[in-house]
Amino acid sequence: MRQLASNQNTRPVGALPSDTGKNPQATHESKKDDASSEPVNAARPPPPFPQRLQKKNDDRMFNKFLSMLSQRLTEFKTVALTEEFTSRIQNKLPQKHKDPGSFTIPARIGNIDVGRAICDLGASINLMPLSLFKQLGLRAPRPTTLMLQPADRSIAYLEGVVEDVLLQIGKFIFPADFIILDYEDDE
Repeated sequence: MRQLASNQNTRPVGALPSDTGKNPQATHESKKDDASSEPVNAARPPPPFPQRLQKKNDDRMFNKFLSMLSQRLTEFKTVALTEEFTSRIQNKLPQKHKDPGSFTIPARIGNIDVGRAICDLGASINLMPLSLFKQLGLRAPRPTTLMLQPADRSIAYLEGVVEDVLLQIGKFIFPADFIILDYEDDE
């Protein structure tokens, strides 16, 4: 019994048995016909760096470009310039316009001319004074939690938002959302 146990323990843990035999399929020699064993022309791979072959062509084109630059142009063409281009060449600056003075815009809401009570802040925020809102008799504003901070760093609490009010500016009619704020409108 002791001999049997010692034979089993001679192999290290995880190792394969050492008495491997030859593959029987490897011992058979393949039979090939001599007629079919013609040499096959292997496809030639492309050169490894095609940039090397193009370098000569690039050098030739670069030398041609340099020779064209070194030649003096003998023919001059007259080109008519527009006033816009001549002013740029002569460094003429456009005349400055005066400050429009107010950021309010004249507008109409319905049949009522609201004058210059609508503010254009340039940021898709339309302000309407509370007095104008009451004069127009629009539907009740939707409550909002927005707060505005004007340039003087004060905080303005808003009365609400009125949505989709038809606003006529010139000959155009726009639907606009207004934020109702208690402030004085310009005259």
